[in-house]
Amino acid sequence: MPVPEPKLPPRDATVTSQDPPVRVLGTAACVALVSEDGDDANALVLFPLALEYLTVRVQFHRVAVPDLKVRFVCLDGTEVESNLATDEDGVARTSRRVPAGTYVCELERQAPAHVSTVPTHTQAFPVVLPVGRPYSALRKRAEFVVTPVKPVRSSRKS
Repeated sequence: MPVPEPKLPPRDATVTSQDPPVRVLGTAACVALVSEDGDDANALVLFPLALEYLTVRVQFHRVAVPDLKVRFVCLDGTEVESNLATDEDGVARTSRRVPAGTYVCELERQAPAHVSTVPTHTQAFPVVLPVGRPYSALRKRAEFVVTPVKPVRSSRKS
């Protein structure tokens, strides 16, 4: 049995949308499309945002840099978290997960660095000092070695 061909509109037909107008609302965990025509059936559609960890590991020639002040900022200038410092492993992280993407990491006495979020709490985005210097190999050894980050211990009592 032959399959019928789909009916296509003529090439000169104009495409019009019959969908009601919508408004986009954003929160920390999702994006919502809200119908503006008052139709309760399509009043709210939620699209979850990917939340990831904003963690960096700061090193200079394979040596961790502790006690360095760190501040994370969105690309539009909105502050994510400030008053952070790197720990003894050179790691600084936000206290909560953030929408996945690229952020600006401002380090003490350094140029701002663009960093990306990481999917798990055991990973960190590498930042090599001075900021702007390319990753390189010294004596045929990798300048930056990826090692797991120590997990944060919960302060809750069981």
